Amino acid sequence: GIVAHGRKNLKIRRFASIKNFTNGIYFGNVNDSLIEENTANFNQYGFYSSSSTNNSIKNNVVYNNTASGLSLSLSSISIVQNNNFSFNDGYGMFLEGQSNNNEISNNSFKYKKSWSARVDTVSCRWNQRS
Repeated sequence: GIVAHGRKNLKIRRFASIKNFTNGIYFGNVNDSLIEENTANFNQYGFYSSSSTNNSIKNNVVYNNTASGLSLSLSSISIVQNNNFSFNDGYGMFLEGQSNNNEISNNSFKYKKSWSARVDTVSCRWNQRS
């Protein structure tokens, strides 16, 4: 997949199929960056963000991943908007570990076995469509 550590101002755009990896896209301590118009499928995690801030995740299609479509861990002040999370085995979206002050809006969830979203110990602005 696409892996970034300790970076700033990245743009990951228009990858038609990121598949068969542990993480389709992984951000570790990445800030002020954009993930837009990508398709992540058949990974363990579609997108995984750890210890990252002020990122935008917009207009992506994330489906058939085995753990979750999107996981944010210790990742705050980001925008998750207009994404389609479908048929992921775990959660469509999972926010944990002080992933605070994220704006989550206008995402679509269709689930396979588990829940569409799980939010643990975080505070976020949440506005969803079904």
